[in-house]
Amino acid sequence: FNCNLIWANDFNPDTGSTDNTGFFNTTVDENDNIYSVIGNNRGGVVIDGFSIEKGNSLIKLNSSGNILWVRKISDERYLPRKVHVWNNNVFVIGQLDEAINTNIGLTVATGSRSQYFIAKFDASGNLIDAQQYGTESDETFHDSQIDENGSIYFTGTVTPRSYSSNIKTYLNKIDSNLSLIWSKEMSDNQPARVFKPMTLYYNKTNQKLYVWSKYYVSASFYSNNVAVSNGCDTGSVLMEISKNSGELEDYKVIDNCGFLQSVGNGIGNVEQRSFITHEDSNLYVLSSFRGEITIGSETLTTTRDIHGDHNSDLILYEIDLTNFSEKLILRSTGENYYPSLVYRDLAGPIIAVNNSIHITSSFMSYPITINGLSIENNSGNNSRDVLYYKHNLDQTNPDALITFEETCTSQETRFSIGGNFDS
Repeated sequence: FNCNLIWANDFNPDTGSTDNTGFFNTTVDENDNIYSVIGNNRGGVVIDGFSIEKGNSLIKLNSSGNILWVRKISDERYLPRKVHVWNNNVFVIGQLDEAINTNIGLTVATGSRSQYFIAKFDASGNLIDAQQYGTESDETFHDSQIDENGSIYFTGTVTPRSYSSNIKTYLNKIDSNLSLIWSKEMSDNQPARVFKPMTLYYNKTNQKLYVWSKYYVSASFYSNNVAVSNGCDTGSVLMEISKNSGELEDYKVIDNCGFLQSVGNGIGNVEQRSFITHEDSNLYVLSSFRGEITIGSETLTTTRDIHGDHNSDLILYEIDLTNFSEKLILRSTGENYYPSLVYRDLAGPIIAVNNSIHITSSFMSYPITINGLSIENNSGNNSRDVLYYKHNLDQTNPDALITFEETCTSQETRFSIGGNFDS
């Protein structure tokens, strides 16, 4: 990796406007073809001869970034959805709202609010099958993964029609033919004790699932009880789960004093969550924290604005999967654009490659500092910028160290962020 631009597709429209079109999730197959879930709330957009209809669509690009086909999913634009590729099949997973038109032959009846769904396509964009899952309650999709056998796992929250009833979260396993294998209840809590399994990761090395969840004040999961211990109201827990049974095998509580709701400056609000990757026997978690956090034997704190409110910084830590112990890798610091307004630097996707961690972030600090390097925020006005940073895990060899200054400084890229920053 040396940050040289390979190609770019600006998606300049033939007709219409793309200012309300966004990419929400992306994956790549073994031939470097790209599959993305995109949203457009205007309609009437034509790009390279392909119509991008109003709503939510699946798009395929070749390895040079040229559009091959577009398939509309439904009229919704913003609902969370993910895309996975396995054995020349493309799967779109997410939720559908009631009485919304779809192009996959599914409809959620009025009164059912929303339900999970999976749509299966071949590599040419032909719909093979589509199935709904859930009950007449309100189902909220959080995240999904696919394993080497084509089995799909996803997490979600079920909210009953009666708001006095408990809210439950589930981990579900679906086979490649879209048949339900099992549905495992993860938590059952009062409405005031929110438990949100936001991030799901599949470790191909040990073939286990890892779920990062945030919770409010206190919560129960898999018959375990946790409570925030650092004076905040929102904590987090990392779980190790069997992919065969959905049973909990281990967990680690790391209270990061996060947020239940999206945060930002009112324009580029982002859902606070963690992102996970692995290499060998180590799991790596990129998250954010405010106030105080303890990782292993180290306790860290964030700075405050002039009103005493804590800013939010990035934190990357390692989980040794042989004993599930944690170790700090790095943290960021930042400065406030306006002394009276906090900044919220939030995590984005990460990947581990050849003993290096590639991290991304949607950040507001001005500037953000990592490993002593100050990285400018080009957006200004307390707005969000997007960061790509490569960190070498071997800090003992000076010749192997790679810094931001040695990689991505020759190009300026502008981003318009909308919806959830997860791809």
